[in-house]
Order: sequence, then C-alpha cells, then structure tokens
Amino acid sequence: MDEGSRKALWTEAHSSISARKLLEVLNNLVEVRGCPAYIRCDNGPEFISHQLRQWADDHHVELKHIQPGKPSQNGLIERLNKTLRVECLNQC
Repeated sequence: MDEGSRKALWTEAHSSISARKLLEVLNNLVEVRGCPAYIRCDNGPEFISHQLRQWADDHHVELKHIQPGKPSQNGLIERLNKTLRVECLNQC
C-alpha cells in the first residue's frame, strides 16, 4: 500500500507467502510503478529474509521494520488486510 495515496498497489490472495513469491510481486510492482524509497513491513519470515535484503540493497530501497508485536505501527496495512478479509475472502 502506498502510504501517501493509501492505494493498494498490488493485491494477491495467499494463505502464506514465500520470500521468492514476495520478490516476484515486488519486481512486477517496480516494473509498473517504479521503485519506492522504502518499504514498511512486519517481521514475518518473508520480510526478514536475506533475499529481500539483497533485493532492497540492489534497488536502493530502505526496509523499515515495525517493532515485533506492534501491528499498530503498520496500521494502514492492518486495516487493508481486515477490509480484504471482510469484503472478499469471507464471502462464501
């Protein structure tokens, strides 16, 4: 999600995501939108991987990790995730 415009820049549904899949999504996003200055992320395994660190270094993108156990520091994404669950994923 772009923190300035609050637009979801890319959306995919997965029960979990690997670092490899995350890099695929980021490469697609960079191709369409260009490189961000930074990426704010939690401390999930895909976001603390060496592959993501290398990708960020190669693209000159800063990784800003929130404090462990503090999802409120990533409130925009938490709100987007809830909205997607309620509006899309929970529709049976």
